[in-house]
Amino acid sequence: MLNRGALRCAVAGALTLTLMACGGQTNETAATTDAATYKDGTYTATTDVFTGADGRDFGYGVATVTITDGKISACTFETYTPEGDLIDENTYSYLTDENLLKMAAEANKANGLYAQDLVDKGDLSQVDIISGATETHEIFDAGITMALEQAKGQ
Repeated sequence: MLNRGALRCAVAGALTLTLMACGGQTNETAATTDAATYKDGTYTATTDVFTGADGRDFGYGVATVTITDGKISACTFETYTPEGDLIDENTYSYLTDENLLKMAAEANKANGLYAQDLVDKGDLSQVDIISGATETHEIFDAGITMALEQAKGQ
């Protein structure tokens, strides 16, 4: 015969497993439901100019997302200076500090990596933040969120 402590542990364990199983099904259903609400098409969104914690304007982003069969099938993301110039590998070539130049190059490279990660994972919340490109990720997140809202018809 089980003592009360062992019985409580057994019941708590069974309850935990039951709740975990139900939680997993609920999350999976919610993700499927969200994806099903995307309308096929190509959606483009432009963010506001992003201002960093230090008060500097980093520029803005333009995100384009293509939805096929209710899922993200393609994505592009570009960043622009506050004045509207496309940021590329030459934008910050005037920098003399080697560390800043490297950070600028990594942040620019992150545009394509973030876009590909979104297509691969199909979920914005699963896109990995790249070290040195945190502000770029914040701009990417804002742009993609706006594009996906369009895809939902909102």
